Amino acid sequence: MKHFDILLHSGKTVFSYADLTLLFGTDNTNTLKSFLQRAVKQNLLEKVMNGMYSFRKYDFLELASSLRKKSYISLETILQKEGVIFQDYSNTITLVSDNTLEKNIAGKSVRFSKIKDAILLNPL
Repeated sequence: MKHFDILLHSGKTVFSYADLTLLFGTDNTNTLKSFLQRAVKQNLLEKVMNGMYSFRKYDFLELASSLRKKSYISLETILQKEGVIFQDYSNTITLVSDNTLEKNIAGKSVRFSKIKDAILLNPL
């Protein structure tokens, strides 16, 4: 399966439908659909949610940040993960984004908080 080799060498663990079209270099929806159906059936990939696929072991932070194009993992989440702050946010991932949104995925809460575009998109 050459498509699966491409996924393995991509360095990612979570793939959106748009990611797959770029990685495979095709716009043919039938090719993508048949690949995804075979990969899920053979337990090579799992469907996390509509339009999102992953390997069996995936990075949840990667999944959370790939849900919205303009989003970044918040400092609060990283500081908790690294043990600098000790409040238990193990079931909540906080991200900053251009819109406020909350989703529940695989028993964890993913919370996007809106901040100004001037700050969010600032390359500094």
